[in-house]
Amino acid sequence: MRQILSCMPLYNWSFSSSRLKSSVSLKVTAVILTICYCFYFRSQAIVPRTPRHVPPIKALPSRLDFWGLYSTIEFPDAVGFNPSLISLPWRGEDDYSPNFIVVAREEDQLVKIYERDVRPRSILASLLRIPEFHPTTQDRLPPRGHPTVDALWVTRLNQIVRSEKIHFPKCDPMNEWLHGLQGPEDARIFWSSLGEPLLIYNSLSPDNSDLCRVMYMNDLRTAFPKVGSIFSADPNVAPIRFNESVPLIMPGQEGTQKNWVPFSKPNGDIYFHITLIPQSIYKLRLNNPIPTVSSPAYDLHHFLEPVVNEPPKKSNCLSVALTKQKVHQSSPFLDVILCTYDDALSGKCDPNDPHNHLYMGVINVVHNHLDPYFYEGRILTLNYLPPFNYVSLSKPLAYSTCPCTLLM
Repeated sequence: MRQILSCMPLYNWSFSSSRLKSSVSLKVTAVILTICYCFYFRSQAIVPRTPRHVPPIKALPSRLDFWGLYSTIEFPDAVGFNPSLISLPWRGEDDYSPNFIVVAREEDQLVKIYERDVRPRSILASLLRIPEFHPTTQDRLPPRGHPTVDALWVTRLNQIVRSEKIHFPKCDPMNEWLHGLQGPEDARIFWSSLGEPLLIYNSLSPDNSDLCRVMYMNDLRTAFPKVGSIFSADPNVAPIRFNESVPLIMPGQEGTQKNWVPFSKPNGDIYFHITLIPQSIYKLRLNNPIPTVSSPAYDLHHFLEPVVNEPPKKSNCLSVALTKQKVHQSSPFLDVILCTYDDALSGKCDPNDPHNHLYMGVINVVHNHLDPYFYEGRILTLNYLPPFNYVSLSKPLAYSTCPCTLLM
């Protein structure tokens, strides 16, 4: 597989942060990342050395402050974690209008009701105003002062699937920690190719399903009305296709599902990358009736169709590169055009040719054998056309304040 050797900016991608007791910890590198590969060579010797070929690396400033600290998103009167962030479309030079949307999972509350453990859950959502970043004018705040971003007008999303019940019999055969979960978890937001802000999350299964919990998708404009009001003044806004939460159930699905990664096509088709090893991808059958929580079982189980479905024990490119290592999907896969601006203008490279596109996203290699365990970020690229084969896997990502100095 080819190695990606250059620094890349990643915009509008969703990244998880560690759970904190007092706030949402979000490395603002999720807004603008500096991805640099630091090359370490043998210690210098007092002898002439053969010049080395240096691969081109573009250094990009990160959102860390002067002391190398990341910002924390503060939710007033709430505790959240595992955030997801996308930017709002640019609306001119304005120092006050929100320019980002964030959703996060509210911290679990364990309560006893009739001797049963119950965990109410909600998705927190807010609009953020994050000032334009200029690395040369970073304030030298006290090194012990942690930079924060205030999440004003925090909302608990109500137009999503949750329940006030305390017992869910369909979950009884599953692990005990699933028995009393009343609401959603692991919310992610992303932009579709049509310009729809979409939300995916995991919650209680529909009425006519035997599963315990399933994945759902909803348009964020209906789940979070403040977003809808922002877009209402735009005459070119994408129409809302998903007015309520859509259950996402694969034919023959078993167990619980998490961490599905979305990507979309210019015509509006939506795909979900279910697992990396083995590779599994499903597509929405948008010509079928769009199911809801009360749809009949047939509609629920015939809305997703398989596109790639490797056998469980089949080796693929990623399993060879990461032998016996656990991988975890993270960000949506973004459509990347391989043409430069000049080549596209001159006609040397056709940006409409699907062979000049790739999908690119961030995955995590999970080192859960360590204490504490951690996620090692990598960039993965896929072919733009089915069967969406893996093309390249990067070295581990290193976040830096840059400019990076390449040692020789």
